[in-house]
Amino acid sequence: MIGAAGSRSRTYPLCVFGYIVPSCPITEEKTAPMQPDQANDPVLRVAALRIADGVDVDGVIRHAIDILRARGLSVGGVVQRFGPPRPSGKRTMLVQDIQTGELIPIDQDLGPGALICTLDPEGLAVASVILRRAIAAPVDVVVVNRFGKLEAAGEGLRADVAEALCAGLPVLIAVQDSLLADWRAFIGADVHLLPPDADLVAEWAWTNAARSPVTA
Repeated sequence: MIGAAGSRSRTYPLCVFGYIVPSCPITEEKTAPMQPDQANDPVLRVAALRIADGVDVDGVIRHAIDILRARGLSVGGVVQRFGPPRPSGKRTMLVQDIQTGELIPIDQDLGPGALICTLDPEGLAVASVILRRAIAAPVDVVVVNRFGKLEAAGEGLRADVAEALCAGLPVLIAVQDSLLADWRAFIGADVHLLPPDADLVAEWAWTNAARSPVTA
């Protein structure tokens, strides 16, 4: 499909864990945002939190998850965690399965001065499975720990983010300022940014939830 300013998009017809995900256009090139031109194009319910110095974005997201669960919504996906420092001085990087609490290391200690990416492909593969399982359930809200350099380059958890969006699920994700242009090019729409406030993040997710919980 061709969008505004000649930008190309790729359609993702996906089926995972027995759950059929509707086809959905996600822009693949760093061009102008694409405008929907089909009546059945899904509305992308996605919001990003900016990663900034001095702000515990992951703590904000975890607090928002607690609020949503208290309201009766199911939340799935992965949140970022950090462990103790490695010999190289860098802290261990992990993701936590929101539904089970399991911690998965996603980095490798390549020693001080390593110039190549330290992210662990096996850890990322486990995170991918967790996300796809949450999408297949489906949960009410999907959380993705990061849209990082790998995702901007078409790797990492990029396909899983696309699948969650194509499934029509609300997605919360953390993005660095330096990658906001890549994020905008990926989703092909205006970027909705949330402040680092757990109550406001939870309110956005509640309003955009895939279903309304049954209340007494």
